Amino acid sequence: MIEYARRITSRPAGLPHRDIEPLLGSHNNLRLCKGIYVEDKAHLVEDARHDRHAINSHFLHHVERCLDTGTFVAVATHDEALIEQVIAAARRRGNGAPSSGLEFQMLLGVCEPLRDRLRDRGYPVRIYVPYGQDWHGYSIRRLKENPQLAGYLLKAALMG
Repeated sequence: MIEYARRITSRPAGLPHRDIEPLLGSHNNLRLCKGIYVEDKAHLVEDARHDRHAINSHFLHHVERCLDTGTFVAVATHDEALIEQVIAAARRRGNGAPSSGLEFQMLLGVCEPLRDRLRDRGYPVRIYVPYGQDWHGYSIRRLKENPQLAGYLLKAALMG
């Protein structure tokens, strides 16, 4: 059996609620990303630039809107507490078991024990790997945009 890739629209989680509404629907696929990159202040919810947890309520609201409208949602984060809130939201909607309308996405080599626990619980987990001709340039640009990224990656690698 051949599995075809989904075409997914990717959105940063810190966007205001109204910005995802046109993207919702049972034939749509949405990737919500709680990244650690520096976004333009104009595109973020209040306080998100200084407090990464300020994004969480917006992220969860976006996921809940996807679940409520039958929109496939790819949850891209390494924030374990947020992942548990997403799972709880899916369960409240009658999706006690992992469903085909939800998957988690994580970077290769970051929080692998969390990734394995999600997989062991039956949730689909897609692994993100920068690749291609410019993978090194891409990685260096991300580090230059946010030098704290190196610390996050090192911490995640050391924690397993």
